Amino acid sequence: MKTLFLSWDRLGDSMAGSAIRSLELARAVARAGVEVTVAAPAGSSLAGDPDLACVPLQENRPPLDLVAAQDSVFLPGRMELMTALHKPLAVDLYDPFVLSNLDFFGDDFDRGGARALLALRWLEHHLRQGDLFLCASETQRRFWLGMLASAGRLNRANYEADPELRRLLQIVPFGIGAPPPPAAGRVLRGVVPGIEADDRIVLWAGGMWNWVDPLTLIRAAARLHEKRSDVKVVLLGARHPNPEIGEMQVVGEARALAERLDPGGERFFFLDWVPYERRHLYLQEADLGVSLHRPGVEAEFAFRTRVLDYIWAEVPMVLTAGDDLSDRAEREGLARLVGSADDAAVAAAIDELLANAGAAARRAAFEKMRASLAWDRVAAPLVEFCRAPWRAADAGRSAWVAGVSREDLPGKSAALVTEEFVGPAQTVSPDLHEGHVCRQRFRAAFNGLTRIDVRVSVEGAAMNAALRLELHSVPDASQRRSSVLARVEVPVAESVREGWQRFEFRPVLGARGHDFEFVVSVPEATRSPGGPRICLQYTSYPEGGGVAGEGSHPAFLAHYLLPGVVEECGPDADDFVFRHNTTLPLLPAGSGGGPVRPADGSVDAGDLRALQVGLAAAEARSEALA
Repeated sequence: MKTLFLSWDRLGDSMAGSAIRSLELARAVARAGVEVTVAAPAGSSLAGDPDLACVPLQENRPPLDLVAAQDSVFLPGRMELMTALHKPLAVDLYDPFVLSNLDFFGDDFDRGGARALLALRWLEHHLRQGDLFLCASETQRRFWLGMLASAGRLNRANYEADPELRRLLQIVPFGIGAPPPPAAGRVLRGVVPGIEADDRIVLWAGGMWNWVDPLTLIRAAARLHEKRSDVKVVLLGARHPNPEIGEMQVVGEARALAERLDPGGERFFFLDWVPYERRHLYLQEADLGVSLHRPGVEAEFAFRTRVLDYIWAEVPMVLTAGDDLSDRAEREGLARLVGSADDAAVAAAIDELLANAGAAARRAAFEKMRASLAWDRVAAPLVEFCRAPWRAADAGRSAWVAGVSREDLPGKSAALVTEEFVGPAQTVSPDLHEGHVCRQRFRAAFNGLTRIDVRVSVEGAAMNAALRLELHSVPDASQRRSSVLARVEVPVAESVREGWQRFEFRPVLGARGHDFEFVVSVPEATRSPGGPRICLQYTSYPEGGGVAGEGSHPAFLAHYLLPGVVEECGPDADDFVFRHNTTLPLLPAGSGGGPVRPADGSVDAGDLRALQVGLAAAEARSEALA
C-alpha cells in the first residue's frame, strides 16, 4: 500500500508541533510496512529518513500523478489544499486551530485579513470530504463530533454499522519517541553567559504563542528570587522556525516584563527554536519544565506538545490545570497544577519541585506514561487505515434518504428561514391597478434569498390584471447601475384575494449583507377599464428587526433557502425550488449581474451551516401572519 502524507508546515531541523506530528506519524506508518511519501513546503528536508520520500509541495498543490499513484492520503485539518483528492482521506484534527486562531494575531486581529475565516472554510471542506478523522483526546472528540454533526457527517449511513462512530473519528494522541540518548555535553550551564554550573534551570520548552502565558512564569520567578537566587529561567521558542509565522505579540510582552523585573539580564534567557533532534540536550539540563496558558476556550481542548517533551525527558512539571494532558500528569504524580495567572502558586510549585521531593517515585510513572504514548502505539488506528484504506459509509450513497417515495421528500417550505418586516401600524397603499408602484430596499440577512411575500388585498373582477415583482441588486461604489435578478408575474385571477402573496425565484447566491430593492406593480399591458382594485398593506417596521432602507414600507417577508437540502435529498433542483410555486419566473437562470448572481438550481456550498437556528419558529410566525 502507498500513502501520501501532506504537511502544511516545513519539515527539517527545526519544527513546530504540526510538522513534528506529520513526520512522526509518517515514520510510524512506514515502520508498519506501508510505502510513505511526504509532501511538504519548499525548504523542507528529510535527509535522515531513508524510509520516507520527500517531495516539494508547491502552493499547496501535490503533483497529480503522485496523488493518482497513492492508495490513501493524510492531511492536517488546517491545510489549504488546492488540488482535489479522489482518494480515501485521513484528516488530522489534533489541533483545534479554529480556537487558537482567535488569538493568533493578538490584539490586532484585523491584521489577519480574514485568514481565520478562510481556515474555517477549508476545515468545513475537509470535514465533508474525509473518511477517517483523528483527534488527540476524549475531550477533543466531543468537540469534533459537534463539528462533524454540523457538517452532516453524523448521519444514518455512518451510524448503522458503527453506532459509536469510532471508525469515523479515532483518538490518536500526540506521541512520544524512544527514550532520548544520554546527554553529550552541555548546552546551557557554563555555555549560555549568565547560567552557572550550579544554577537550577526552569525551562519553558515550546513555542511562545499568544494563548500561552510566559508572563506568569516570569512574575513567579521574580517572586521566588528573594528565596532562591540560583533559579534561572530559560524560554525556548521565542521565534517560530517558519519565517512566514514569525514572532507572536506575547514574545514582546514577555521580553519587556523580563527587562523590567531583571534589568541586568541575569535571570531570564530567551532562546530561539532549537533543532528537533537536539531538543533533548536542553530538556536533560532542566530541573523542571513549565507550561502555562491563559484562560480561554482554546485551553479546554488543547493537547500541549511541550508537556510530552517533558514526559519524554523525565522532567517534572508545573502546569496550568484544565486540559486532559495536565490532569493526567498530575494523577501520575508528574506535575503540580496551578490556576491561570497565579504567580504565587507557580512560585510555590517551582520551589517544591526543586527540593526534589518524590523524584524516585516519578521515574516509574514517567516510564509508564511514556510507554502508553509511544508513537507506534498511538498511531495504530492510522496504520490500520493506511494498510487497508476505506471510504466512509456515506461516501457512496445518500446519507439521509434511501428508498423513499417522492411524496415523502421535504418540500421547500421546510427548508426556509424567514425574516419578517411587519410592524403594528397598518395602512393601505394606493391602487396598483391605477399605476401606483411599490418600491422597497432591504439588506439580506442570509445567503440563498429565494422568495418574497407581500400582503395584498384584491377587490373586483380580476380580468386580465397581473401582479409583477422585480428584484434588483442595489449598486455599490463599483457598479454604475442596478441589475434585475428576478422578475416574477402572477395573474390576479390566480393570486390570493386577501393575504400573503408569494413570489419565488431561484436562490440568490452570496446574498448575505448585500442590499436589494424589490418593485411590485401591475404591468400597464394587463390593466383595463373597470379592473380590480389591488392594494398592498403598508406598515412601520419595528426596531430591532431586519435592515430595511428607503421605500414604501410594505409589510413583507424575505425567505432564505437553507444550504445542502437539495443535494442530500436528491430531487431535481428546479423541481424542489419551484415545487409549490404558483408564480412563473420569466427570466432564465443566469440572467442579471451585480455583486450577487442567481443560482442555477444549486445551493452555495459556502453558506453558513448555522442558518438552521430559528427555522421552526420563523416558519410558524410566517404562517401565523397569514
